[in-house]
Amino acid sequence: MLYGQQRDRVDLVLLDVDMPEWDGPRTLRALRRENPNVVACFVAGAESAYSDTQLLAFGATRVIHRPFEVADVAKILWELVGGGAGDRRRSARRYPKQATRVAVGSGLEPSQVVPSWVSDQSPGGLRLKLPTKIGDVGSLFSIRPADAGDGSPWLPVQVRHCHQERDGWEVGCEFLHPAALRVFGG
Repeated sequence: MLYGQQRDRVDLVLLDVDMPEWDGPRTLRALRRENPNVVACFVAGAESAYSDTQLLAFGATRVIHRPFEVADVAKILWELVGGGAGDRRRSARRYPKQATRVAVGSGLEPSQVVPSWVSDQSPGGLRLKLPTKIGDVGSLFSIRPADAGDGSPWLPVQVRHCHQERDGWEVGCEFLHPAALRVFGG
């Protein structure tokens, strides 16, 4: 089973409840044999054979209902991982503080761009200093160096935390694409 080979790299498992021949609860039971502490969420449709109460009794941390907004699901998952439910990154090595100018926009193809600074970076993400708030926890941002040309790709990051500072906003972001490590020196 792939999970058994990669379990130290998995913070959280998202399982579809109603799969042909092998449903979500059966999958969770198999995963629990590999790791009794696995953190899992179920995704259920309106026609699911199981109630939320039953799914939570199987050991799910949350039940997410279809149809859903991707940003809402991302927020739920980041809250679970960031809240310690499956966070294996607590001791991750950090890079020295930086003051790298970047362009940041909301969404995958931003139409409005805000100049920003990278104030800190780790192997998996970075902290931004933004002049204004452009998103909440779970939001997707696109980022690239401020001096990048118009044809340069935007790299997706997801907001893990944000709070207001006296001179703007501190926003912690997680890289969502391996290319970000090359561009931002990770």
